[in-house]
Amino acid sequence: PEIANLWAMQNTGQDVNGTVGTLDADTDALEAWSIATGTDVIVAVIDTGVDYTHPDLASNMWDGSACVDENGGPLGGCIHGYDFEYDDLDPMATTSVSDAAHGTHVAGIIAAAHNDVGVAGIAPGVKIMALRFGLDTASEVRAIDFAIRNGAKIINASFGGTASSTPEYEAIQRFQNAGGIFVASAGNSTHDLDTDPTDVYTAEYDLATIISVASTDQDDELAYYSNYGATNADLGAPGSNILSTVPVADSVDGYEYKSGTSMAAPMVSGAVALAWSYQSSLSATEVKTEILDSGDP
Repeated sequence: PEIANLWAMQNTGQDVNGTVGTLDADTDALEAWSIATGTDVIVAVIDTGVDYTHPDLASNMWDGSACVDENGGPLGGCIHGYDFEYDDLDPMATTSVSDAAHGTHVAGIIAAAHNDVGVAGIAPGVKIMALRFGLDTASEVRAIDFAIRNGAKIINASFGGTASSTPEYEAIQRFQNAGGIFVASAGNSTHDLDTDPTDVYTAEYDLATIISVASTDQDDELAYYSNYGATNADLGAPGSNILSTVPVADSVDGYEYKSGTSMAAPMVSGAVALAWSYQSSLSATEVKTEILDSGDP
């Protein structure tokens, strides 16, 4: 029902939340959906948790009934992921963090179901693995290793840090070696990442299958807040004025508009998931090349 407000999916120049855009400044999602809507490709969302009961997400959550921990040990069943902040089996978004809705918003951009409620994700047939972490490197590393052990093909990392971390780098490298693509938000500090390499390190590590994503607006321009960089930002994707899912308990109707490179990264995670759903034999490097080479200049 909210498709008219999803300018990133189809931009007709319509007014969305008080902002008018430019015709076709979008992802061509509707055209993509005529080819593929996604299979059981697993996208791990390392974030503030996900409201897995949300009516737009419940049908597209990863089945964690046979989950193992980051070392491969059986856990006896997980609730659609894991909570590395409190070290338990339930990654539900709660109000214990400053932006509890963040992870649910990201998940909806990737995989909100095509149903008779709310919004639509880029890849509405894929599975979301919810990995709540404590916004620290130690729990992030555990979450990455959990994603590897449990078959995730894509990690969405809508976060960043201002210092390089060897454990973080090595964890992302392990995910790369396992054949995965790590999609990272480029950050919201208006910096050139090529000249200020200390700004957002998850996006800047020199690893072949990281995709670093800047944010664009409804006119196909770089968003005013977005970081950028000819080398350290791989591409831009819609990230401004994005309507998506949030925990129902924290909102009027379970949907809100948010802006940031945090919203741009899951657009790309969804596109990667669609590509792998359509051509499962492609390597991570081949998928990344296709994503970058086929974008609009």
